Amino acid sequence: ATCCWQYGPDDTFVLRSRMALEAGAEITVSYLEEDDLVKGTDIRRQKLEMWRFWCACDRCQLEVDATRGFACPKCMAGTCFVARSGSTERMLPCTVCYSPVRQEDQKELMGYEKQYYDVLEGMEKADVPRIEEVRSCALQCFKQHWVVYQLEQWLIEKYRRDGQLLTEALLLAQRVLGFLNETSPWASHTLASAYETVGELLLTSGPQPLRKERYREAASYFERGYRVMSAICGDEGDGALLLRSKWASAQQNG
Repeated sequence: ATCCWQYGPDDTFVLRSRMALEAGAEITVSYLEEDDLVKGTDIRRQKLEMWRFWCACDRCQLEVDATRGFACPKCMAGTCFVARSGSTERMLPCTVCYSPVRQEDQKELMGYEKQYYDVLEGMEKADVPRIEEVRSCALQCFKQHWVVYQLEQWLIEKYRRDGQLLTEALLLAQRVLGFLNETSPWASHTLASAYETVGELLLTSGPQPLRKERYREAASYFERGYRVMSAICGDEGDGALLLRSKWASAQQNG
């Protein structure tokens, strides 16, 4: 989607662009929640079936799905991404050892993917030991994959809510941000929130008092979050103002 709706003053709706648009370009909006937009093309199209159309946006028509990267069955170091041609899916050779994926390995890995989707659909988000267990297993077969992203998001939320394992939460937040920048780098609340989360965890994890370098690093994340948020809700939107305040505060201490 090139644009998104925002609430404006006096109960109005404001349509804002997520990116630079050329004159005459088609304006599109997403029918999906932002949480679903980070998932694979197959899942997104499945969720759109209720709207009775087959999405043909630029992203859904990409041959390679950047959100579905599997660990190479041979070297385990590289990533094998899923490519689609029409209704046919295949795994591309490893990004490290360049080995092709055998048909039987592809079938097995895609079967695991379906199983993980079903597990996530029924998972209790407050069950941290279970989420940690599933993530540990998922890392054995996924690399850059939305399944791992979703599990890590849940862990970050729970670790922060409990005020524990904040250093681990920071590492996970940096991984989540890296995933978003690789797979969906356009302006979104999800991306702005990811920058904000890393900035906040830089200020709350690690030994206190914080060094000035830490504040400056946090300020850089708040700034990037502010830039993203202002693109989708305006410079004076509540989300943008909050991030600008955090950016200024971190700058002052750094």
